Amino acid sequence: MKLSNGTEAYVRAGYTAKTRQTAAAESYKLLRKPHIVQMLSSLHAEADAKVVDDYAEQLRLWRAVVNHDPCELSEIVYDACRYCHGDHHEYHWRVPAEFEKELAAYNRLPDKIKEVETAPNDMGGYGYSRKLLPHPDCPMCDGEGEMRVVFHPSAMLDKDAALAFGGVQITQNSIKVMTIDRMAASKKIAKHLGMFRQEAKD
Repeated sequence: MKLSNGTEAYVRAGYTAKTRQTAAAESYKLLRKPHIVQMLSSLHAEADAKVVDDYAEQLRLWRAVVNHDPCELSEIVYDACRYCHGDHHEYHWRVPAEFEKELAAYNRLPDKIKEVETAPNDMGGYGYSRKLLPHPDCPMCDGEGEMRVVFHPSAMLDKDAALAFGGVQITQNSIKVMTIDRMAASKKIAKHLGMFRQEAKD
């Protein structure tokens, strides 16, 4: 099956012949034997089936790249700002320790700076979490919250999203999630389905 030339296959199989013409004649006889014909037919069928399976798998991979949801890799979310859920929309602390740390830092400031800086207070209470939704009546963010970019763990991506994931590019000032080119994959699908041939006919 690896060689399409019967004569070459005859020699490679270990048969001996004085001349190439003799090898060609003998290989022709072998290829006419019923059990060899049946075996070759079976091998060809298996090879054809594998080609079909390979095409189907490649098409599935291209479609996965095209159809994946980019939000599975990264997305923009809006969290409550620090004033959304504070009592009377005052600054909302996470825990007392956070407030105490800020207060201690303020107390270390020179007196001249304290004259123009307002000391932190805990009138807004505690319990802030970024998981809270923006408050529609917040006077500080107008109910819009604060934008945050979330990068989802690559190890937890589903199979299709993982196929589209091309790694991460980290620079001094940014982090960029790389993805496989969706447009290129889309063109490969269109070509595979014969869409370009149809356009050429039109």
